[in-house]
Amino acid sequence: MPAMLGTIGLLSHLVATIAFGILGLALVLRRAPTGVRLAVALASFVTAFWAGGHVLASAYGADLVPWLSRAETLRTAAWIGVLILLQRRSLGLAERPSQSFALAVGMGFIIALQLALDIMFDL
Repeated sequence: MPAMLGTIGLLSHLVATIAFGILGLALVLRRAPTGVRLAVALASFVTAFWAGGHVLASAYGADLVPWLSRAETLRTAAWIGVLILLQRRSLGLAERPSQSFALAVGMGFIIALQLALDIMFDL
């Protein structure tokens, strides 16, 4: 668990919570949401949740948010998913669905392994 945040760290995480929440809402409420918009919205909501967890940990103690490390794993995975989605054409994933499936299974395995290690060893 990271050390408690200073005043500037607390303020920046609070601003990130609000800003990523607003970004996610703005993308979801658009008239014609696309797959990329929805992926960025999901990653934004996960990031807002994670940043809010840091604010709670700083304000009320780290014992209140034992899930913070797992939220960080999900946040990172969500943004990696967005990057892969944005690069699917240049990676050749748009033309070959079998490679997309293999990449999704591999990424899912790595995320599940990270979460399992997090839970088992209470990282």
